[in-house]
Amino acid sequence: MGLENRPDDAIAECMKALEINPANIEVQNNLGMLQYKKGNRPKALASWKESLRLNPDQPAVLEPAIRALLEEGQADQAHLWIESLLRLEPRNTRVMCRIALLKTGSKYPQLSDPAGSLALARQAREISGDRDALSQYALAAALAALKKPAEAADAASQALGLAEEAGDTALVANIRELLEFCKRSSAGGGRQKGLRTED
Repeated sequence: MGLENRPDDAIAECMKALEINPANIEVQNNLGMLQYKKGNRPKALASWKESLRLNPDQPAVLEPAIRALLEEGQADQAHLWIESLLRLEPRNTRVMCRIALLKTGSKYPQLSDPAGSLALARQAREISGDRDALSQYALAAALAALKKPAEAADAASQALGLAEEAGDTALVANIRELLEFCKRSSAGGGRQKGLRTED
């Protein structure tokens, strides 16, 4: 369209195209991304939901849609779409870790399933190996959710070293927060804060 630097014009063009054919999946996806980049998550999600209704097998659409849902606090719908994404990409360790972190229940209590979290984290670690910081962190978070602070701290310490090696500052911060929680839990106090659900 040649409208990359004119998002409002690009959105208008997408709207015109959808008036002609509301079932145009590519236009729905483009409109969703344009709205998301503008910070209008509800409109972005409306476009992506319609696109996924027309064709649910779209990993490239599910990824940003899940992120937007979590940013909007819609954990239940995000969980459903993450499960769909995992069915489409059953060996995607990043998706496994995201679900495992959601299932710790620390940020979204309604999704709490610590045993399920541990199973997914272990599966992700088995696939990715013992040098993957995110899967190691998911394992630590799952162990913490199961009230095993000593084991969680060991796993988190390993994750911290890997994340520092990789230069992932956001993940490093989350792992340090988890380590602090483990220390407080071992001392008999402290309440788990929300854990990272994004990679």
